[in-house]
Amino acid sequence: MTEKILIVDASKASLVMTSEILKDSNADYFIATAPTGQKALEKLVTIQPDLCIIDFDLPDVDGSTLVSVIRETWEGPILMTAFANSYIDQAVREEVFCYNDASDWVAKPVDFNELVSKVECYMINKSRLVRRFDSDLNTLLVGKASGRGKRAPKTKGHITNLSLGGVKLELENLHWIKQGTELVVNLPELIEPLLGKPCDCRAEQKYRASVAWLKKDDMTAGLKFEKLTQIQQKGLFRWLKACDS
Repeated sequence: MTEKILIVDASKASLVMTSEILKDSNADYFIATAPTGQKALEKLVTIQPDLCIIDFDLPDVDGSTLVSVIRETWEGPILMTAFANSYIDQAVREEVFCYNDASDWVAKPVDFNELVSKVECYMINKSRLVRRFDSDLNTLLVGKASGRGKRAPKTKGHITNLSLGGVKLELENLHWIKQGTELVVNLPELIEPLLGKPCDCRAEQKYRASVAWLKKDDMTAGLKFEKLTQIQQKGLFRWLKACDS
């Protein structure tokens, strides 16, 4: 199966060198390139890559900002390259700290053995895209009503692990929950600190999710968030940033 990699770098020499190294490491890789952040966004739509390698220093945008923009529409792994300095360290800590891939960036000049190893980590071993943070949050899960006049099923849950992608939680009741079940996770504790007051906007408290996995022996489940609003994204980001500090 051909796997597609998008390399974003303003240096033509770096584009050529990185492309050749990756092709030599795996003949099944299809390599696309882009010299700017804008071109990268265009390529992202047309080729739908399996992995992006993004240089931090682009002519129209910095790498961490581009990562944040890409994350709004695309879930694949992103690996950043950059010349090491304090500014890069600060940008990574503040803007992409919650992603394993972008945080685990490769320093320039690139050690191509290291680069190939990290690419294989995401392409072959399918490493996580987001860091997960221990949490202690209570929530109410609400499912879909089974018919007209029927009440939507509900159960209380305790979130023990949280990321931008979803949650791990312990549940009081698993009878109506199965893998793939769509439900709403109520998380006012993430929204209220963002607004600086109790949240009256109930819609923003409701994070839509689906059940990714289920373990009935210990009453735990993993949920994947569906599309989030900007306020929900900011609430999650601020909460995770507080955990990381």
